[in-house]
Amino acid sequence: MIESLPAGDSSVAPAAGAVAGRENAAVDARGGGAGFGALRLLLFVTGGRVCATDISVVREIIPFRNATRLPGAPDSVSGLINLRGTIVTVLDLGRRVGGSAASPVSREDGSIVLVEHGSKVVGLEVEEVRDVHLLSESDLEPAGGRGGGELGARGAAATGGIAADGAGDGEGGGIIHALAHVGDDVVVLLDVQAIVKEVLL
Repeated sequence: MIESLPAGDSSVAPAAGAVAGRENAAVDARGGGAGFGALRLLLFVTGGRVCATDISVVREIIPFRNATRLPGAPDSVSGLINLRGTIVTVLDLGRRVGGSAASPVSREDGSIVLVEHGSKVVGLEVEEVRDVHLLSESDLEPAGGRGGGELGARGAAATGGIAADGAGDGEGGGIIHALAHVGDDVVVLLDVQAIVKEVLL
């Protein structure tokens, strides 16, 4: 089992100046303003897809840095980083959702999204962090084209090829919550807890 940083560790408090302004704003946006039944979603690009996760599980966003590879670790595990003196496990999210053809994350444009999983904090490599969008449950549709219409058809294309190994028996191995339209993009709402659980448990 791969261990990671305890979520209560004060060493992961957001560091002012270490993160681009738009990324700090994205994390700070979870503090309030959402109406009843609304979802605050952090949008990012990984594996060539526009994806999202509930902002409530995001602890911090830091600039991309290379991780030290763990011998024998799954391909979806990039390795370990030292975050202000604490060792954090980092997952290659692009490889998990984009497969072996996913492009490596750019050191210049990439980021690591730190998410909470129970008492642990784990890093997710992403190609680009966008912003936070407020959506309602009614804006979401099932993955895999089951919703029908344009979103369903485009959603089938957006989720096609996501590696289905790991937790769950449904679409994408249980790692896809739903789909949504944000502007011109079909956004894949990921269950990052399920993705992290594949590695930590």
